[in-house]
Amino acid sequence: MLVFMDKRIHLSRRHFVKRISTAFAVQALPLTAYCQEKDGLTIACLCDPQLGFYTSSRPVQGYAPDLANLHQAVSQMNELKPDIVLVAGDMVQTLGKKSVTDVNDALAVLTMPYMLTPGNHDIAPPVTKDKITAYYHYFGSDKVSRLIKGFKIVSGNSQLWTKGVAY
Repeated sequence: MLVFMDKRIHLSRRHFVKRISTAFAVQALPLTAYCQEKDGLTIACLCDPQLGFYTSSRPVQGYAPDLANLHQAVSQMNELKPDIVLVAGDMVQTLGKKSVTDVNDALAVLTMPYMLTPGNHDIAPPVTKDKITAYYHYFGSDKVSRLIKGFKIVSGNSQLWTKGVAY
């Protein structure tokens, strides 16, 4: 369940990610209009930056729109000033040094703590120990927890919950 503008909205994780990723990654809407100041903990979710998506799906547009969208989303997060940002993968379309460096450099501009959760492009199926090791090398652990304002935020690699995972 999501509480948004004092209304309870029942969404599956998939529908939540689709709606949030549309706002951040595709349309990059101004988010300040949708937020209200609340007491307690404020978590912002940035989903599917997926650097390299335009390159693979629309080669004519190239890599630049992905990077511009991510920079705009980071700027909007800094304006919103949440207590923490949860970056729900996919960070990149294909795990590689340039796209990972660009993601990490963009996220380093955030003025609040953030946590990364891998997606299926960050650790491509079938999941193996070598792919998780590569993710660790580029982004850190695929299982993270943070204590913020007395709340424990936990993030994990949901691909490990799938039946038949090799690792």
